[in-house]
Amino acid sequence: MFVVETDRLILKSATTDDAQALFDIFSEDIIQKYIHLNCSDVNTLSNEIQGYLYRKDEFFLKIIDKSSKKVIGAIIASKTSNSILNVAYFISGPFQNQGFMHEALRAFVRDLYNDIDYNFLRLEFTIKKDNIPSNKVMEKSGAKLYRELKDDNIYRIKIEPLELL
Repeated sequence: MFVVETDRLILKSATTDDAQALFDIFSEDIIQKYIHLNCSDVNTLSNEIQGYLYRKDEFFLKIIDKSSKKVIGAIIASKTSNSILNVAYFISGPFQNQGFMHEALRAFVRDLYNDIDYNFLRLEFTIKKDNIPSNKVMEKSGAKLYRELKDDNIYRIKIEPLELL
């Protein structure tokens, strides 16, 4: 089970018990605009989370705000090759624009770097061009623009100790 703490957050492997809280966040209009998961109801999301619990080197992490003890978002990462993880993330509207996602990504990358069981070299993010806050998170996190598509920017972050400051 994955668990990492920062000053304000806990990143922890999601379980089926978290499905309702995550579905509520996922259902927010601002999240629906940019994240496209095949989760039309809580049971479907619960099954998706269950699947991640048994996949080595793939993650469905809940992000918990320490002060409120609430689940405020998630990081979902799936292997696309032996050395690349494709990462999606979302954070509830009231917690956006406060540095939480940058803090969560920084902790996630540092843990991947420090854990010898993981041998990923890069994280890859596909961000809609009109999703200005997520594009700013990528810039602040030190991600490099890898490719521009019609509607999307693809960013990459090398997994190394000082990549995210």
